[in-house]
Amino acid sequence: MTESRSHLAHAWAVAIIVYWLVLAAALLIGPLIDWRPVLSLAGVPPWLSMSIGALLGAGSLLIFASLGRHRYRSTRWSLELAGLILSGGAWFGFGWASTVAFPVSLSGWGQAAAFTVAIILRGREVVVIEQRTREAADHLEDPGAPD
Repeated sequence: MTESRSHLAHAWAVAIIVYWLVLAAALLIGPLIDWRPVLSLAGVPPWLSMSIGALLGAGSLLIFASLGRHRYRSTRWSLELAGLILSGGAWFGFGWASTVAFPVSLSGWGQAAAFTVAIILRGREVVVIEQRTREAADHLEDPGAPD
């Protein structure tokens, strides 16, 4: 399977990552040109929205990189987990900041809460997959070993 087909197999994830990257770019660039692209964050200091954008952008790029082909699965898992941690921090910060700055904005804190929960669940899933794969590999190396 080629690199591009691998990304096509994860179309939903790619679509979300593209959205996150666009949002990250807007949060990073917006304060520099006196533009507030996210109204629920309009009341926060520019450094805070830029920090959220930086975390979200870095995390999104790591998650996107994890979708490609890698020689070792552990590389894919490590990239995805690092991206999930950074993105999760960004969405948690986004939710907190938008709730403090503009509590009636359902789209602000609701979107952040949904993405934060999804990131936590996906992170747990990646850890479980990694553990099960390593246990299976250990069992194949030493079939007589107790479970």
